[in-house]
Amino acid sequence: MNKFEMLKIKRECKKTGRMQEYREYLSYIETVKLDIERYSKYVEDYTKKFEEVKINYPEDSKEYIDTRDEANRWKQVLDDRIGQLRFIRPNSQEDINYRNSQCNNFAEELQQVLSPNFDLRFHGTPIYFAEQIIKNGGIFSTADRYDSYIKSTDLKGQISASTAKTIARTIDIFSDTMAYQRCLPCGCIFAVKPRNKEDANLRK
Repeated sequence: MNKFEMLKIKRECKKTGRMQEYREYLSYIETVKLDIERYSKYVEDYTKKFEEVKINYPEDSKEYIDTRDEANRWKQVLDDRIGQLRFIRPNSQEDINYRNSQCNNFAEELQQVLSPNFDLRFHGTPIYFAEQIIKNGGIFSTADRYDSYIKSTDLKGQISASTAKTIARTIDIFSDTMAYQRCLPCGCIFAVKPRNKEDANLRK
């Protein structure tokens, strides 16, 4: 973000009486920048270490797998922070109130309008991963994106998904509704239809 854009944000916050939110916004930008600097060094170190391990150990060895996963873990964390940096903005009370309302009401409202026979799953994600999903045209597990490194319970080729009955968990955990604490927009929930009969049976 250039100086002109930063000045516009400051003017808007001053105009709307949100200078405290503006200061929190600047503070979190600096925090994320420091994280990026630190994690970049970790990625560099572990990538270099992994290159050495690949020469001396087979792919099925503990040394190979542990070093590969550690390198990919830091890559994932670094990408996470780089993604956040692009979306950080000052909070507003209206935004926070809207998020709280969605947390309290959205799951129940969805359950009321969706037929129990309509096979639809839901995938929640932070805003910076939502952009990747839209650009790539698909949802991929951490293991798919980072050479078998598993961040959550998803295995390679699997994604975290919920049904209308369990979507409250997706909202609470995966869609980053409380991201205003990091001066970030709320995440997204993608509606996903089964690809085939076998996929549909997984819901059961």
